[in-house]
Amino acid sequence: MVISKQRIEEKRQKRLGLYYLIQEDDWDKNPEKAAEVVKYTEATGLGNVKHEKITRQRPPLPRMWLNSLTRGNFLYLKSKGYTNAEIAKSLGINNWRMCAWVKEYNVVHNTVKKELATIHDFSEEDMKLPFIKKAE
Repeated sequence: MVISKQRIEEKRQKRLGLYYLIQEDDWDKNPEKAAEVVKYTEATGLGNVKHEKITRQRPPLPRMWLNSLTRGNFLYLKSKGYTNAEIAKSLGINNWRMCAWVKEYNVVHNTVKKELATIHDFSEEDMKLPFIKKAE
């Protein structure tokens, strides 16, 4: 099946409209904004927001040190919407190694979900990520 350039551009415009609606970090906590997003996705055929994960546009993570990454750093990155795969790529490891790290530090999905619901302010230490500094 060949998709025309026009169809691809139409889909791109629909997605851009959706990103415009969800650019605020707390759009899903505002009932009016959430209803507007659901209405838009149903009208444009982009899928059901309740069942489909919508990723926010965010900058890619720079390279980080795995041996300096703490549990707090990981939870901070998850709160910003980064996926395990994005974090693993930043650390220069594969998904299997990331899964092992997650299990080792007990930050499996259910634990993360519960902790992120209770943590509102992260410490300075948690927000200080172990980026690899480039040689000058």
